[in-house]
Amino acid sequence: RQPDLMKFARKHRLKVCTIADLIQYRLNYESLVFRAAAAPLPTRAGGLFHAIVYNTHVDQSEHLALIKGEISPKDETLVRVHTKYVPGDVFGFELLNTGAVIQRSMEIIGREGKGVILYLQPDRKVQRPSMVAYPRVEGRQKKDMNPSFVYRADFKEYGIGAQILRDLGVRKMRLLTNNKTHLVGLGGYGLEVTSLVSIPRDQPLRVAGKPKKVGAKSA
Repeated sequence: RQPDLMKFARKHRLKVCTIADLIQYRLNYESLVFRAAAAPLPTRAGGLFHAIVYNTHVDQSEHLALIKGEISPKDETLVRVHTKYVPGDVFGFELLNTGAVIQRSMEIIGREGKGVILYLQPDRKVQRPSMVAYPRVEGRQKKDMNPSFVYRADFKEYGIGAQILRDLGVRKMRLLTNNKTHLVGLGGYGLEVTSLVSIPRDQPLRVAGKPKKVGAKSA
C-alpha cells in the first residue's frame, strides 16, 4: 500500500506522514514508561531472572519485565511479549493454558542464557471480555484456541511494550510466538523482528532445577 501512496503523493505534490514517523516523534518527545522497582527473581522454569517493574505516566499501570543475561543492542535477543490473562496464566485454563506458554518461554530463554519476558497489563479503559469469558465456537478444538480471542493488545499496549524493550536495550529481537502476526510500525520504535521462534505446545515442561537462593554463589 505504501508504494502506491507515495506515487499518489508525488503525483499530486502531497506530503506524507507515516505511522513510523508519528511513533518516532512521540518517542523523541514523550517517555510513557519509567522503572518503579527491581529485584532478582529465582524461577524453576528458567533459573535466575532480573525482574523490573515499569509504571506508565498514562494511567500508572504496572508492567513486568524479566531479564536474563546482558542485553545488547547489537544482539538478536529472544523476546516473549505476553498480555496478562489470569485464567490461563494462573489457573491453567484447559482451552487456553497461557501459563504453560510463559513457562516454556522462560525455559527457552533459560537455555539460551539471554532474553526478555515482557508481561503487560491490559488497558483498563479498553472494553474487554469478562475474566472468565471465552468465545464458544461449536466444533472448535483446543489446539485451535488463540490468545487473541481473549486479549488483543491495543495500540497503547503495543507502544508501551516497545518503549520498555527500548529501555532494556533491545533493538533486534527473535520473537517467541506461535502466531504469525504482522507487526506494523516497529521501525519507528527502533525495533526489528529478525525471526519468529515457535514455542512447543504439547511437550512436557522441563523444570530447570531448584531456584538458587538470592545472593548464593555459583559453583
